[in-house]
Amino acid sequence: MEFKKILDLKEDSYYIYDEDRLVRNFNEFLNAFKKYYNNVEIAYSYKTNYLPKLCSKIEELGGIAEVVSEMELDLALRIAKREKIIFNGPYKNKDSIIKAIENGVIIHIDNIDELFVINDFLKHRKDLRCNVGIRINLSIDQKKPSRFGINPSEIENILESIDSNDRINLEGIHCHLPNRELNSFKFRCKEILRIYDKFFKNKINYIDIGGGFPSKLQKPLSEKLNIEDINISEYAKKIGVIFNDYFKKNP
Repeated sequence: MEFKKILDLKEDSYYIYDEDRLVRNFNEFLNAFKKYYNNVEIAYSYKTNYLPKLCSKIEELGGIAEVVSEMELDLALRIAKREKIIFNGPYKNKDSIIKAIENGVIIHIDNIDELFVINDFLKHRKDLRCNVGIRINLSIDQKKPSRFGINPSEIENILESIDSNDRINLEGIHCHLPNRELNSFKFRCKEILRIYDKFFKNKINYIDIGGGFPSKLQKPLSEKLNIEDINISEYAKKIGVIFNDYFKKNP
C-alpha cells in the first residue's frame, strides 16, 4: 500500500514499518562508530519494538538480541543465534534464568541474588555451563544514584563467586545511564574503562556501554521538544576515540 493511501485511513492508530529505513539507520549507526573504533557490534533492544519481522531483519544485519523479559527471551530464541542473545534487566525470575542457562544465553547479572540462582541451578545440572556478564552500577549524579547493577565495591566478591564455579564463564561487563547527553556517554565510557582496567583487563570478551542514544528528529518535532539537531557521528567520534586510544595504549 502506498504511504499516501495509508495517510488517508480513518482507522485506529497504527505504525508504519519501513524496512529500507531500518537498514539505512542500522548501517549508518554502525559505520559511524567503525570509523573511529572498528571492534563494534550493535545489540538491539527488543523492548523498543519486538515486531518479529523487524527483529529478524536486525538478526540478518548482524545485530545482537538484547532482551529484558521472559516474553522477549522466548521471541529471541525463535529468531536469534542463542550465543548472541543478551538477557538484561533488573528483574529476572528463576524460571527465566534457568531457561537462559539451558539455551546458552548470556545473562547480565544485575544483583547478587541472580548469581545465587545460577549457582544453585548448576549444582543440579552438571551438564550445563552458564555465560554471564556483569552490569556495573554507575551514577553520573551522586545525588540520584542508580538502583541497578553491581556496585563497584561489590565487584571483588562477585568475581570470587564466579571464579569458584568453573562452569560459569564471565563474558563481559555492561553499564547503562538514562542520560542522553554527549557528556554522559563520555562519562560512562571513561568510568567503565577505569573499572575494566582495575578488575577485568584481558579477562572478558566485550564491554557493553548500554543504550539511550538519541535519534534524529524531524524539525517540527525537535523544535517542539526544544532539542538541537542530533548528529550520531559526534557520539561515535567521542566514544570511538576513547576506546581506540585506550586499547592502543593497552593492547
